[in-house]
Amino acid sequence: MKDIKSDIERSLPEIATSVSLTAKALAERTIKEKGFGAVYSTSELPAFWFQGKESTQRGASFIENKIKKDEGMAWRDLREAEGLQTEHVDLTFTGEMFAGMYPDDPVVEGNRVIAPLGHTNKEGQKKMNYNRDRYGDFIGKVLVGDNFDSMVKVATAEVIRIIQRNNL
Repeated sequence: MKDIKSDIERSLPEIATSVSLTAKALAERTIKEKGFGAVYSTSELPAFWFQGKESTQRGASFIENKIKKDEGMAWRDLREAEGLQTEHVDLTFTGEMFAGMYPDDPVVEGNRVIAPLGHTNKEGQKKMNYNRDRYGDFIGKVLVGDNFDSMVKVATAEVIRIIQRNNL
């Protein structure tokens, strides 16, 4: 029994990484499909503030037309012009933030081991930090209910695998 306990303790970083990968995938899917409670602002700003923020020619044309007409616009308007959904904030304007998100090296925090999410490049990490500062724990907000249950199942399966490896 002592072997199983020490084997599980040694495997906690690996388990934390598996749970973190699962959490990232579940959060990304949920945020894209349903959001996390935030909505796009309808408050208008001068259209020139959006120049360089577009990701398509349609978006660039939309901004230019608004500037020519001396009209304001909101972020929601640009997303709509580019053919993106506007029902909820989904943090996917370019897709870069989620694409490069990965579990960092596991760390011990008190009596638990976690593998915090990081990013493969500085720009993506800046986006993650900005969104966390702006919206709070947007990942954690969606890791409830069925998503939480899925993470528990992953952790449980990892522990069962360790127990089976010890022939019990």
